[in-house]
Amino acid sequence: MQRAPKEDRIRRVPYGHEELEFMLQPWFDVDVVESATAEPIADVARAVREALHHAIPSRRQLAIPRPLQGFIRQPAALSELADDAAALARPRGTARAVIAVTDLTRASPDDILVPPLLDELNNGGIPDERITVVVALGLHRPTTDGEKREKLGAVVDRVRVVDSNGRDPTQWADLGPIPPYGVPGLTQKLVKEAHVVAATGIVEPHQYAGWSGGRKTVAIGCAGEPVITATHAMRFLEDPGVRLAKLEGNPFDQTIRELARRAGLVFCLNVVTDDRDRVVAVAAGDPDGVLEELAGKAAALYTRPIAKQYDIVIAGVGKPKDANLYQASRAAT
Repeated sequence: MQRAPKEDRIRRVPYGHEELEFMLQPWFDVDVVESATAEPIADVARAVREALHHAIPSRRQLAIPRPLQGFIRQPAALSELADDAAALARPRGTARAVIAVTDLTRASPDDILVPPLLDELNNGGIPDERITVVVALGLHRPTTDGEKREKLGAVVDRVRVVDSNGRDPTQWADLGPIPPYGVPGLTQKLVKEAHVVAATGIVEPHQYAGWSGGRKTVAIGCAGEPVITATHAMRFLEDPGVRLAKLEGNPFDQTIRELARRAGLVFCLNVVTDDRDRVVAVAAGDPDGVLEELAGKAAALYTRPIAKQYDIVIAGVGKPKDANLYQASRAAT
């Protein structure tokens, strides 16, 4: 048997900031499956502004009485949502907003995404002093001041930035049981009591939700511990609808969609990134509409048909997804 040259037997997988290099035996029959490529956006800040300017409107139409049609708008832009909230808040001038963001285990470029969201809220009548950025931790450890600055940049000097608390019941608001499995609906009081709730995030394949994104940032990231325990239990994991890159008929997705809605989420600014964390797509607006638009683009990038089952699979995801053993398990999906 003719052996392949040594250099042809060397393989690499992502590992932290670098790559892990290894060599396979010459008699191994090896296939290599990689993500597709997409042109990264050259000016992400500009793309974000354009997405905010062309926000996707809600598909949940307001029930507007016929005599008032033409006088009451169906808001799409975050500034319009903020303006409506500011007008309805009592006493006037007390409207508050929350922006939920992920922690450093997600490569969402929040130092670029959050400032224009703040500007939109300002334009709608909600000033910086009534805006809070919530780092949606779920059950992850609290973030340090340095990590908040690394994630958000100058935002930490502009508005209040706090961690969510999934372990302290005094910090939770009860939204009632969430169908289809009756998961307890617990979110942060800070989120539920806000007049406007927005979220950032990355739309990418997720082994439970099908696709991640802003809805999950709020529903799971801002949840109380019983929510996370229930949604990650065997009842969900054994359900045939709970699958990677699957939304239709997925009870996990149904749960987080309803939980996020009850928590008050009305606006998402989400991105798709490539395997080098470069932004390749941006969308803003209605949480469901944003996910629908970006999931298709993420699918073209990250889903690959596999024709057979292999005896051995070696996979890596790289930073920040291999920050700990739990996160690194995503390499299997």
